[in-house]
Amino acid sequence: MINTKEIIYLKGERNYTHCFLKDGSKIMLCKTLKDVLYSFAEQGFFRIHKGYGINLNYVKYIDKNCVIMDDGAHIPISRKISKKWLKAFFSST
Repeated sequence: MINTKEIIYLKGERNYTHCFLKDGSKIMLCKTLKDVLYSFAEQGFFRIHKGYGINLNYVKYIDKNCVIMDDGAHIPISRKISKKWLKAFFSST
């Protein structure tokens, strides 16, 4: 099992999810992003876009249409999710 504290963000591609880790490595899971986020919900993960989930503990800052993660990744924020995302982020900090 993966230590969720090591995961910065998730990227879904069909029936697979790529986990981007603190050490710069990447792990691929044979599960949909929806399933992975459901499993990780209690660990501070949030679906910010159709294809992305982020670990709220690794958000560096919020730009206009994206979130910049600690590793420098720019993750887009869905317009549909933006209000829900901001509420979740600020309640977790």
